[in-house]
Amino acid sequence: PLTFHDAIFIFFLYLKKINFNALEDFIENLKFQHIAKLIKEKRAEHPKKYSQGKLSALLGYKNGQFISNLERAKCGLPAKIYLLTCETLSIHPFELKRALMQDFEEDLNEQLHLFKE
Repeated sequence: PLTFHDAIFIFFLYLKKINFNALEDFIENLKFQHIAKLIKEKRAEHPKKYSQGKLSALLGYKNGQFISNLERAKCGLPAKIYLLTCETLSIHPFELKRALMQDFEEDLNEQLHLFKE
C-alpha cells in the first residue's frame, strides 16, 4: 500500500520540482495538527478513557510516548494503524481521512507557497 510519504514523493516527482534536499525538508516540516487534535479528543471522549500508555499498547507500541508525541503533533499516524486506530477509538474512517487530508493540504499549500497572507 502507498504510504503518506510515498504520496508526497510521487506528488513532487509529478510536479518535476523534485530536489531530494527539498523533499527531506518537506518531510521534516510536516504538520500534524488536525490528526493530533482528533486523536486527543477521541481518546478523552472515549468511554474507556484510555491512558496514553494503554492506547499505545492497543495500537502495538511499547509505551505512551508515541501517543504523547502524536497528540502534541510531533509525529503523524502511521498508515499501517489507520483502521486499528479507528476501531480502537470509535472514529469513523471518513473522520480520520478528513483530518489527514487537512494536514496534507496545509502542508502542500505551505510548501508550494499557495495562499500566503
